[in-house]
Amino acid sequence: MSSPAKDVCELLFAASSHTSSFWKFYITICLAIVGYVFASEQSLESVFNRIAVLIAFLTFAVANCSAIIRAQKQWIAIHRTCIEDAADHFQEDHVLVESLRSTVPTDVSRVMAFHACNDAAIALIILVVPVL
Repeated sequence: MSSPAKDVCELLFAASSHTSSFWKFYITICLAIVGYVFASEQSLESVFNRIAVLIAFLTFAVANCSAIIRAQKQWIAIHRTCIEDAADHFQEDHVLVESLRSTVPTDVSRVMAFHACNDAAIALIILVVPVL
């Protein structure tokens, strides 16, 4: 692989890995909270404890979502730059340029909506499951 192509690939993999690590952390925390809620027999019976867990989760969720959005914006910017650089170094119909054009990172608004839906589901689990 030529040097410009290798540089392009390394940048994209680094950007996607950065975003992926935030998602992995988020999923781990969500699963831990859901497990805690379902396994806990008495600790979430009081409204105060549920509210405390909810506030802690929402604080984490907001911080994590902003980090994911920032990383996603960087990934999108790197992707655009890589397409332009690859098109400058190779012919427009080169396989690398075509691959870059066909694999576009997810739009930030979709990422935010997905995160918000998951946050709402976890919040409902925290508030409703201990009552049942």
